[in-house]
Amino acid sequence: MNIEALADRVFGAVRDWCEREFDKRLAALPPGEPGRDGVNGQDGRDGRDGQEGAPGRDALQIEAIVIDETRSYRRGTWARHAGGLVRAFRTTDPLTDPAALERCGWEVMVCGLAGIEVSEVGEREIKTVFRMTDGMACEYVRRDKGLIPRGPWREKGAYEMGDVVTYDNSSWVCMRETSARPMATKPQDDVPPDWRLLAKKGTDGNKPMPTELKPRTPLQVGVPS
Repeated sequence: MNIEALADRVFGAVRDWCEREFDKRLAALPPGEPGRDGVNGQDGRDGRDGQEGAPGRDALQIEAIVIDETRSYRRGTWARHAGGLVRAFRTTDPLTDPAALERCGWEVMVCGLAGIEVSEVGEREIKTVFRMTDGMACEYVRRDKGLIPRGPWREKGAYEMGDVVTYDNSSWVCMRETSARPMATKPQDDVPPDWRLLAKKGTDGNKPMPTELKPRTPLQVGVPS
């Protein structure tokens, strides 16, 4: 248990004991006599009207600058940053760390999308990271269901869904994790087969018939006699 949690428990116990003691002692006091009504006070004078304030600006009239990370800005400055809209709640410090907006004096008014990062995790997973104006990051990992060729089937190999192998002059796609030999089977009890035939071996063609080559007649060039 950390110190903050322990302090909360001690404070709660002390507060409960004080409330019980206060209620006990208040109930033990004898009831007091009703007091007399006080004298009515005089009505106060009306205050003077204040000066009119400056006209407000429409939201579209707010001028938002682009932050120069090496500069400081005065309180109330609006700026576009990392896909969103921020405002200076004090005189800001140079923005040495783009993710530390609040520490440098900026507060996020409109949180937008700062960027998207896509990377591969292994052969079959793709990770997408969405980075927001306030520095938060949302990650999403998606499994790729594409086909990956693995060459000829190996007896001691381990295959997973989407692997494609060649066996007996045919192509097979793996339907679930297995090391079994590819063969055509029917699914049982809603369980998919280990392999599914992707491309079947074609039938052997007929042997070509030998053809007899006949000599050609020489071509004569010239004037006939």
